[in-house]
Amino acid sequence: MPLIDISQAKSWMKRTGSWFSDVWAYLSNIQYLMEQQAQVQTLLSSIPATITRIRFYTVSMPIANRQYSFVLPDHTKSIEMDTTSGAAFRISFDPGRVGPIARRPYRSVPVNTSWDRDKLDLTGNTLHFACGTAGVTMELAIGT
Repeated sequence: MPLIDISQAKSWMKRTGSWFSDVWAYLSNIQYLMEQQAQVQTLLSSIPATITRIRFYTVSMPIANRQYSFVLPDHTKSIEMDTTSGAAFRISFDPGRVGPIARRPYRSVPVNTSWDRDKLDLTGNTLHFACGTAGVTMELAIGT
């Protein structure tokens, strides 16, 4: 069967029966999804995520369940953080969420897991974090 243009196929399929119109509906959905995927790719490519420098920071957390803070540099594009001992920790961008009386919303990061985000462009933000284990050091890798 020779290949024909999709616009020509629509009228041909409608003339030949319901099975063909089901196929046409399926093909139309595929075409729609491909257009949507192209739009998403365009949006993602417009996010300014070019990292020019990665800096490493450490924050000592000698007291368990106390909130510690880190001011992010302007135009932070990526964040990766974990504890040197692999202890679980909590993080939030709102102060007072992760301290001795943790209040949602905050993010819990399990044992031996790091937390990372990229494709950001943060300015004027502060990370707040706490750990249930005393004497832990938080390590941060910040891309700007």
